[in-house]
Amino acid sequence: ALSAACRRLLADSRVVELAKAAPGVALHLVGGAVRDAGLGRPVHDLDVVVAGSAAAIAGRFAAATGARLVALGGERFGALRLVVGNDHIDLWDLQGEALLPDLWRRDFTVNATAVAVPDGAIVDPTGGVDDLARRLLRATRAGISSPSASASASRVAVALIAHSRSHAAARPRRSQKASSASGRSK
Repeated sequence: ALSAACRRLLADSRVVELAKAAPGVALHLVGGAVRDAGLGRPVHDLDVVVAGSAAAIAGRFAAATGARLVALGGERFGALRLVVGNDHIDLWDLQGEALLPDLWRRDFTVNATAVAVPDGAIVDPTGGVDDLARRLLRATRAGISSPSASASASRVAVALIAHSRSHAAARPRRSQKASSASGRSK
């Protein structure tokens, strides 16, 4: 299910344009965008990590699309936000760091999955893909120490529960008669 969702996400015009703006630079979609795509939810906001040149990539993307470029977070957690209509892309530069430590620093396993752009390879060091399929919310090693873990846990849990309920409601239920006829009780 995640593979099909990732293919749809990779076909998103914002992702296609971002890939064009980053020739030769490794890009990965991460976090809530991957999680929400896997849940079949609309993806309005993208989190992307890049292996260098974030400012240049953001500048090329903004020039090509007319997106508004906003610097976020200061020096320590600096990111660049590209505002596209009502949606946005947050671009994080790994600054010479590897992708795996970045994923392990995320709060929950379902947010610690990355999808390579443009080939769609899934990077899942924490088991987030399986957790997403099981609708299980587990902290990564770093997740429980995050100051925003509580709020994030609530938000992610609501998304997982809502998705589970919508799928349960969509499944056909067997009637009481059919259950009794098969010898099973409801």
